[in-house]
Amino acid sequence: MAYMLDSGDAIRGKAAVASKVDYTCYGLDGTALKQLCDGQLGTSEADVFLASGVDTVTTIILVNTDTSARTVNLYCKPSGGTSRNIIPTVTLGAGYSLHTDGNKICVYDTDGILQTPGGTGVDADTIWDAKGDLAIATGANAASVLTVGTNGYTLVADSGETTGLKWVAGGNTQGRVEILPYAYSAAGQGTWALIINAAYLFCGYIWNSTHTDGDNISYDIYLDAGTYTLCVLHSTINNCGIIDVDIDATEVDSFDCYSAGAVVNVKTTQTGIVIASAGRKTLKLRVDGKHASSSDYYAAVNWISLWRTA
Repeated sequence: MAYMLDSGDAIRGKAAVASKVDYTCYGLDGTALKQLCDGQLGTSEADVFLASGVDTVTTIILVNTDTSARTVNLYCKPSGGTSRNIIPTVTLGAGYSLHTDGNKICVYDTDGILQTPGGTGVDADTIWDAKGDLAIATGANAASVLTVGTNGYTLVADSGETTGLKWVAGGNTQGRVEILPYAYSAAGQGTWALIINAAYLFCGYIWNSTHTDGDNISYDIYLDAGTYTLCVLHSTINNCGIIDVDIDATEVDSFDCYSAGAVVNVKTTQTGIVIASAGRKTLKLRVDGKHASSSDYYAAVNWISLWRTA
């Protein structure tokens, strides 16, 4: 966009105080790209640039050199016509500049940071009162503040609220958590490694190569409050131990992984696990003893799932 002028057309301007707002215009004088004019605005509307032919003003820059904020106006006056505003009245802070190309208006502070219309930065808008505040549209050209929610709460849509949003207890798990065991958060004891094997669901499993009683591995997860079912896919064989499952140091399941022959994708399920409060939890798998007939303390797990039932 730009301001297209014929001979006798003028870009005009004024400021609240004379000789405090500098102006500069750039564009095409015929076909030559150049600075078209410069000067200082007065308090009465006057020519900033008067076209002597077919000219194009591509950029107009106003700079408030005063120590106080000043209002400015720009106009276009066709030859023999009436002067009309080409920007709204803008208040420029001390040292601020206005840049317009006929399509948009940009205001910058003394550090060159883009400001909101009127010359104040978005960080100075009165809608911001505290850390975590959110500005939410409430209608056409209208907004309201939504204050930060409680730690662990989730922002959800609610058409009954003024902002159309609200904070609710609980996370974003939608009541179900799926865990690939090799994506663990911490190995509390032992060395745990991923083994690729197409016979297993998801083509692999994690196992404790140290095969020591007490080997354990943990996962950081988020659970809403409620009642859950736990499902673990694992192997059973004659050298595996017993696996306990803890959530925040409370044992919620225990299953023996011994069998005389090797069996993969064994599904073990535990129902009725109660999570009293929503939040970040630590789910731990740990080897806790073994069957009398087992020869060692290996553990091999290829999938963990938790889903809320109530």
